[in-house]
Amino acid sequence: MSDIQIRIEGRARLPAGAMRLLTSGGALLYACVVYSSFSVAPAAAIFGASGRLSSGPQFGIQILLAVLPSFCLPMNIRRFSGYQLWILYLTVIVPSCMLSPVISQRAFGFWVEFLIIMDLCFVLLCQVRRLPLLGIPFPRLSPMLSVGLIAALSAVTYLGLFHYYGLSGLLLPLSDVYDVRVRLRDTPIPSLLVYCYFWQGLVVNPVIQAYGVLRRRYVLLGFGVLLQVVLYSLTSLRVFLMADFFQLGLVVFYTLVRRNRGTFLVYGMMASLIVMTGWNIVQPRSYTPLIFMDRWVFCSGQLSAYYCDFFTSHPYTHLQDVVVSVLRRMFPGPHDLPAGELIGREYFPPLANGSYTNAAAHVWADSFGIWGYPAMFVATVFAAVLIWIIDSSLRGIDERFALLCSCMVGLSLSAQGAQTAVLTGGAGALVLVVLSLRGSFRAALGNGPAVPV
Repeated sequence: MSDIQIRIEGRARLPAGAMRLLTSGGALLYACVVYSSFSVAPAAAIFGASGRLSSGPQFGIQILLAVLPSFCLPMNIRRFSGYQLWILYLTVIVPSCMLSPVISQRAFGFWVEFLIIMDLCFVLLCQVRRLPLLGIPFPRLSPMLSVGLIAALSAVTYLGLFHYYGLSGLLLPLSDVYDVRVRLRDTPIPSLLVYCYFWQGLVVNPVIQAYGVLRRRYVLLGFGVLLQVVLYSLTSLRVFLMADFFQLGLVVFYTLVRRNRGTFLVYGMMASLIVMTGWNIVQPRSYTPLIFMDRWVFCSGQLSAYYCDFFTSHPYTHLQDVVVSVLRRMFPGPHDLPAGELIGREYFPPLANGSYTNAAAHVWADSFGIWGYPAMFVATVFAAVLIWIIDSSLRGIDERFALLCSCMVGLSLSAQGAQTAVLTGGAGALVLVVLSLRGSFRAALGNGPAVPV
């Protein structure tokens, strides 16, 4: 064990009550940093609210609503559910509480009501970590057959993308992302291929990389990284490129911090935001801090504001956007576009080809657009069941591998609705891949700490 690891673990050995207060204190500081960063960073100007401030009493209420849910979070992260809850708290709950009232033009009283409902939904969702894990039956597949099926899926995905999109270069410059994305939107591809490349980038490639890291098969790790880079260059979706750095950061974090990972996570996120804010102030044109601040922090607060603004003055979408066609016919919506494109048309400039930004939002903003507050609670229950199933599928597997292979799926609920997370977000594909290879993973990674039952 390294000296760094020993020092980190030694500092973490405090009474449980003290660690809980330390964690909630970190949540308080993080909320203040989110608000301050939004007030001063040039990146906030894209939301049209840079420099706008809350009054003293309003700021106090926002802080209270942002910090109270932190008392329900797990102190340590050993299951997927713990990781998922922390991601939702840091990237959805806090930004929505601190930024949505600032971005929106609606009365502050409306936002208190919405944020209280969202906090209650989050507290309800936090209870999933207390549930006993399920024993999920699954047909026994030989490792060779399972790997062969995954390899076939990968081959179909990359060959299909090469056929429809082509590859202009091994590494697409970040400055060219939006131009390429507009061009790709004009190229129709089969819907199944869209699902395949999301499953590849959010599930298959992270599994390859996680296995390579923990088994020290560095050629396999490099192959997984290459697959992600090529997938990013083919699709122009930065999430696939970000996955490489995100997994690397989790490896370092999980290696150095053995106990009270939630506490260290909130302080680490706060430190990262401070660094990125300073970087953005010094170099406003740099893409790296803009991607971090926009995608990870500001975006959820922005979309909470836009979804609530729009759907309190327009009809709800009902079930017009669900995947199941029978439900779409039973509960048709009044709009001509999906919810994400409605928000894109209303609040974002049109793209170069005349189409609209697909402003898909996190689970609670998305469900508010479906049927208001009741839908938020229904979506919370659906998300809880989904997280419970993922937790159960990972039971008994090395907890380091479980976290690394599910890390990108864990970002889905912070960027899209619960039912979208099952297919496009890769949650369903993750469960199938893990269950089909669970025996092989347990045998190959049997020496590490297993996900607790």
